[in-house]
Amino acid sequence: MLLDVIEEIFTGDVKRFNKDIEAYNAAAVEIVKSYGGEINDLYSLLKKAPAEYHSDQTHWYTKGGTEIITEQVRKAIEQSLSIKG
Repeated sequence: MLLDVIEEIFTGDVKRFNKDIEAYNAAAVEIVKSYGGEINDLYSLLKKAPAEYHSDQTHWYTKGGTEIITEQVRKAIEQSLSIKG
């Protein structure tokens, strides 16, 4: 899945919009689920995160942002492998 962006930081000819990312993610979720895969929704996690968890670049995160991503991924892996961390 693609992660959310702070749209205001983009200038010039290249622009990313969360509405487009949401559409791409919806298509990806549909395909992954059709093959029985699991979704770890980092997009929604970061959409709710404080702005200071985002850096001034697209898809780069500060220490706080990286920590919440890491924690959610760790939990998903543990659940998938039926282990407790």
